[in-house]
Amino acid sequence: VHALPQIRPSRVTPRYIVDSEGRYVQTYCITRLGGTLVPGFLAELYQLAYSIMVDIDPIDIYEAKKMVRSYARSVGSRLLLRQTEGRSLDPEEQAEFQRASGAAQLIGAGKERLFRTRIRIVLRVNGYKELVEARKKLRQLVGGMVGQVDSPAHLQEALLTGVGPKYATGRWFFITTSGALSLFP
Repeated sequence: VHALPQIRPSRVTPRYIVDSEGRYVQTYCITRLGGTLVPGFLAELYQLAYSIMVDIDPIDIYEAKKMVRSYARSVGSRLLLRQTEGRSLDPEEQAEFQRASGAAQLIGAGKERLFRTRIRIVLRVNGYKELVEARKKLRQLVGGMVGQVDSPAHLQEALLTGVGPKYATGRWFFITTSGALSLFP
């Protein structure tokens, strides 16, 4: 962050920002990680992104144990409820239950730590047409690696600066030590 010049907005629209140099800036946040992350997947985005901001906050080990166990029980209860009602089981929820159960066991045994994480990707280009192309390329690159990426309207300045109400500065999610290692090359 210290090596890149700070972006100074001169005009803010719902979908993008025009900075003081006349460049178009749009910020995306990863809202959900996929089941299998390619190690160092953020390095794939370096060619396209102006900057990638990764915030990682460690969670106290005792609090982490409670959170992960509770989450695993919650997902398991949803699956059990669907099954008893005779509805089909969602494969994504089944995979989520397996990941949550595995994380609960590893964190409970002290083999993993839990972190609260937020990832924001900033695109910065010379013109609007280039921004549209950069959006398409980003969605293509990210589509196979993460569960979901979003650039919410009317929240661009808060996403870019990280200043504002919690709902406006990017989605935080939880990740284990091994998951956090896959973020970096």
